[in-house]
Amino acid sequence: MLSPAPAGAARLIPFITLREGEHDLSRQSLVLRPHGAGVRLAYSDEGSDDRDFRGLLYARIPQVLDVAGWPVGRPEREGVHPGRQRECMGEFFCHVCKRDVGEFTNALGVLFVEVVGQQDRTKPGWPEGHVTCQPPVCPAHAGNAVGLGPHVPRADVVAMRVRTQHWHGLLGTPYQPSPDGGDPQPAPTPDGSGETVIAFDDPQRHLFLGSRLAISLHDVTVVDLDREIAAADIS
Repeated sequence: MLSPAPAGAARLIPFITLREGEHDLSRQSLVLRPHGAGVRLAYSDEGSDDRDFRGLLYARIPQVLDVAGWPVGRPEREGVHPGRQRECMGEFFCHVCKRDVGEFTNALGVLFVEVVGQQDRTKPGWPEGHVTCQPPVCPAHAGNAVGLGPHVPRADVVAMRVRTQHWHGLLGTPYQPSPDGGDPQPAPTPDGSGETVIAFDDPQRHLFLGSRLAISLHDVTVVDLDREIAAADIS
């Protein structure tokens, strides 16, 4: 397991951020294999690390690491590495510095920071049940969370303390058989982006290439991001 980044490192590039040279190699090996009464997405040279314990397939993106095992190279700011995201979400590590966020939990729970548009906030009951692919973050690095930047309206940045989380599903790309019987092709998504979130029990999950784990948040309290960062600086 990689060691956490130094706790005092300034303006850390988030651990899960995609780096230059980390290219998606999935498409070149994707095939369809018989599965039950139908077919499922697979790699022609599939290995044990390509699926999770639920049997769901994940994107193949190699990692560019230094001798200590830490990601290096120019950051691709809009990208997230699937393997590192899964590690931080699964182990509940800070997605910036890779420290255990259990060290920074208070009575309101674990800290999450992400960009949430105004339209999403109008959903009934929000933020209860909010589905996110953004792993937790420690207060000291909350201002470095993935997705934050000068181009993002501050009003869209939400900090939440969360007591309960449930596994929800995956963000990724749905696939479908090619009309000519060739290689599987990406299927349309509701918003036209090419990616969508599906639940773990979705009937189409076997034709899905996952890129990030998704969880739902419960017992949520929206908190002040500046106060969280200030409190971390004081401590």
